[in-house]
Amino acid sequence: MPQNSFAVDKQGVNALDSLGLTPQQKATLLDQLLQTVPVGREIDLSKPIVPPYRYQEYPKIMYRHEDGGVLRIENQAQEKAAVKRGFELTASDEYDYSKIHNGRAQKKAVGPVREPAFSPEELEALDQEDTK
Repeated sequence: MPQNSFAVDKQGVNALDSLGLTPQQKATLLDQLLQTVPVGREIDLSKPIVPPYRYQEYPKIMYRHEDGGVLRIENQAQEKAAVKRGFELTASDEYDYSKIHNGRAQKKAVGPVREPAFSPEELEALDQEDTK
């Protein structure tokens, strides 16, 4: 029967010595790996096994554009109730959703309007000087 081996250095269980694990930690790690990895497959500790992506419709976030309200919904019934309360699936451009406090996003900060450093005539004069 084939044994599992580690890709770290083709020495099987001895590859764990370089990780500085205690014997109990090594045993626990091997037990976990043997339960999740079929026998005979190479185990690469630097590339853990990632389960394939599985699309899930819920949970999702809904947004209320009037006041920046944000709501996490878990199922279709909650989604229907949220729509009745004025929530939408698309975010508003008026709110900064990285700054949510008590279920509400803050309005985006509008910076001061800056005057251009040079007038169009001054830019043209500088361009002509550069081409000389």
